[in-house]
Amino acid sequence: MIKKISVLVLLALSISTYSQKVNFPEWGDISEYEKKLVVYEKDSSAHAVVLREMGYAFVKESGGYEIIKEYYVKIKILDKEGFKHTTVEIPTYKKENVFRIKASTINFNNGKKITSLDKSNIFETKVSENWNQTSFTLPNIKVGSIIEYSYKISTPYHHTFADGWLFQNDIPKINSTYFAKIPGFWQYHISTVSLLDTEPRQYRLIKNCMNAGHSTASCIFLEYSIDNVPAFIEEDFSTSKYNYLKQIKFELKTFTDSDINTSKITTTWKDVDKEIFKDYPLGKKYGKTKFFENKIPKEILNETNELIKAKKIYSFIQNHYNWNGNYYLYKDFNFKKAFENGVGNMVEINMSLINALITAGYKTDFVLLSTRKNGFPRKLHPVISDFNYMIAHIKIKGKDYFLDAIDKNMPFGMLPFYCTNGEFRVFEKDKNSYWFNFKPSDNNVTNVYAIADISKNTEIKIKTRVVYMGYSALNKRKNIQDISVEKYIDKLDNENEELDIVNHTIENLDKRDQPLVEVFEFKSNPNFINNNSIYLKPFLIKNFKTNPFTLNKRLYPVDLGYKRKFKYNLVFNIPKGYRIESVPKNRKISLPNNGGKLIYLLNNKNNKITIHFSFTLDKTIYESHEYSFLKKYMSQLIIAQNEMIILTKE
Repeated sequence: MIKKISVLVLLALSISTYSQKVNFPEWGDISEYEKKLVVYEKDSSAHAVVLREMGYAFVKESGGYEIIKEYYVKIKILDKEGFKHTTVEIPTYKKENVFRIKASTINFNNGKKITSLDKSNIFETKVSENWNQTSFTLPNIKVGSIIEYSYKISTPYHHTFADGWLFQNDIPKINSTYFAKIPGFWQYHISTVSLLDTEPRQYRLIKNCMNAGHSTASCIFLEYSIDNVPAFIEEDFSTSKYNYLKQIKFELKTFTDSDINTSKITTTWKDVDKEIFKDYPLGKKYGKTKFFENKIPKEILNETNELIKAKKIYSFIQNHYNWNGNYYLYKDFNFKKAFENGVGNMVEINMSLINALITAGYKTDFVLLSTRKNGFPRKLHPVISDFNYMIAHIKIKGKDYFLDAIDKNMPFGMLPFYCTNGEFRVFEKDKNSYWFNFKPSDNNVTNVYAIADISKNTEIKIKTRVVYMGYSALNKRKNIQDISVEKYIDKLDNENEELDIVNHTIENLDKRDQPLVEVFEFKSNPNFINNNSIYLKPFLIKNFKTNPFTLNKRLYPVDLGYKRKFKYNLVFNIPKGYRIESVPKNRKISLPNNGGKLIYLLNNKNNKITIHFSFTLDKTIYESHEYSFLKKYMSQLIIAQNEMIILTKE
């Protein structure tokens, strides 16, 4: 998926200067094919298609060596759903600027008509403390319109060389081409994601391309061009799309200034290990235990059982704090003040947990990770900004425990779902950091036990007990507590029109280390009555109501985050005067590579139908070549859950 190239460009000195010119497409030039295109032949479902896209990043010699990124695109709108691609939003960070915006719409009713964007319809918005956004909407849009727009961005930030280039997006592209001219006094690691063995069309040295103080420097000139780039369609159960989009990334390795002083930018993990405890706030405040010596209750510190004491410290911090919703991983923080206020950001809460555990005598490390939406951290070269989250790590009797105290519902040893993103980096004081491949517990189970009785007037009474464990329990607790028990029951009533809830109780709602238990009593009527026959759907509670996998082909993995189990046991008592006409067939279905198993067993005897159903997803990650099997497997689950039992009067 990811190919890495180390670009080593030596500083070259010469007398003359030379500039490389990139020719962008002629504005308003439309081919006969582009004009007549109604359905894109390589993707008939596409609502719009990029006809041509180009980008060029180079350094402007303006004292501070700004990077300029030029962007151009031409898009055909194929139907009304494609209109969303006519609104353009350009995010910029702090000192970055957008300029030279040009945009127009081309229509072909009664000849070629071009409508240009009025400058007054370009809007600048401050999104946050660090981010701004420039936005505009193309005018006079119709089905069949072709839009063109271009702009330039200037940035003083060199580390990612204008953020590289994305070849892939949510609509297909007929062509996407990217140029970069990199000065010889900057040295980058270049990584290509999902391009496999694609090599640049051009990769050459240009001598004397720009001034470097009192001399001139050479440049590397790159060109990548890809035809027929498919749309990237996001589907459920995936990490960040930026892990898989076809793209080029740049990471600054060394920088040489105009006086030929070279600074090392990309470091080794050993360098990071030293710097993070010396220069970063989270490292500086690691191990500050004095504050907690009088804050942790003595009865907790006097606990002799090592695991129980750790759980009590975890609960103490977890219950003391309310999370304010902020992360601020690399900003300075004050966990003492946060503790006194009982409110803190992610780092303040979890560093308090770490220092409290150290105070109690535990060897505790802090762990950096990247959340699912943030993408995978790079492993070959340390990029500290790839991480956006911190948790605690301890080991008790040889078992590793990773702890996050910001969620009051989180059991000891579990992590939020958004943290289930592969490997973590564990930092130990005065030792080398290391990668840890985190694997969530397998005990994520929903068990349903139900008894159903059908009266003479065909009313169905159902008693159901549902036991949730692991992430199943965590998710259910969150669903209930977010809206209150009363509103949760109302929501169940509204979502299940066929069922009338007579009674409902919840056990262990506030006991996060215990399974959550729901007990229901329902009343219902048969799904369908036809003459002397009654049609019943036996699945009153379903694990999946629809198949989440609908793509013809998925080119990136299915990442569930954790394994899942669903068990359903039902006894249907049949009233006198009725006989069983038809029941679903028994079946056993398995996924390849021990990926999961569906078992559906029915037994009808003595006016009772007994159903034993189990469904498992036994892997956290299913590769793209396993997708078709997973999709069919889920389809069989949906079919099984909707099959009917038919009873007939004798």
